[in-house]
Amino acid sequence: MMRADGFEVDRLNALTDDFGGPYDLVFADAVFLHFDRAQLRTVLEKAHKAAGLIAFTTRAGDGAEWTHRFLDLPRHVTLWQEQPLRALVAETGWTVEHFRTNSATTSDWHHVLGPANVRLHSVVTQLMCGPVWRLAHFEPWLAN
Repeated sequence: MMRADGFEVDRLNALTDDFGGPYDLVFADAVFLHFDRAQLRTVLEKAHKAAGLIAFTTRAGDGAEWTHRFLDLPRHVTLWQEQPLRALVAETGWTVEHFRTNSATTSDWHHVLGPANVRLHSVVTQLMCGPVWRLAHFEPWLAN
């Protein structure tokens, strides 16, 4: 889809490919929900090696499901409760700087932001105050 829109795209299999890096940020909006719990651990560990900051969204809930919602293709979705997700993020080397759960039209979503270590706290704060940040799905954090 992105190539058809004229963008240069590199295909990455987050489970088998090296992430490369170093990068400033790994941003995954509605991506991590398609990994099961063990796979997400692997992906978060690899992201930790590649970047100093992570921002992602994933669906809130219990268990897992198959869905055709929004696309006419079956997709697996893993749902997360806050505490197990926080624990996994911390176990894979990240600090949970911000965690919010917001309701959307069809489901609740967790929004997670965290540096790879505490020294990046000021970078997180600067990012959250910048104009580009306000365009992201993490806008509800700015109201607090």
